[in-house]
Amino acid sequence: LPPHSQTLVDITCQVNNDHNIIFEPYARHISKFIFIPHTLLNINNNQAKVLLINAQNRQQTLSKNTRIGTISRDATYTIYATTQVPATHHINSNEHYRSLSRNFKPQTTK
Repeated sequence: LPPHSQTLVDITCQVNNDHNIIFEPYARHISKFIFIPHTLLNINNNQAKVLLINAQNRQQTLSKNTRIGTISRDATYTIYATTQVPATHHINSNEHYRSLSRNFKPQTTK
């Protein structure tokens, strides 16, 4: 990595093909002033690219097969209500707030 530069590097992973995989860098490279941002990866044929930033004023080298982070899938699920709430039970928030404020009496301390 050239000094004060950012470089896209090829990575290899165990996932064959997938999109929007979460990449989280290991913190151990920070001490060398090599910064790797968290990112979403698109993986094709076990390959992707990750940005490495060298904040040093000298060139740095990462050996081949250096572990730089982990990947994971973020599961997104849709949540559905399983009971129906009758319309008569809905509380108008403005009316409820006004009712509370009319009944609220601040306490004074002596």
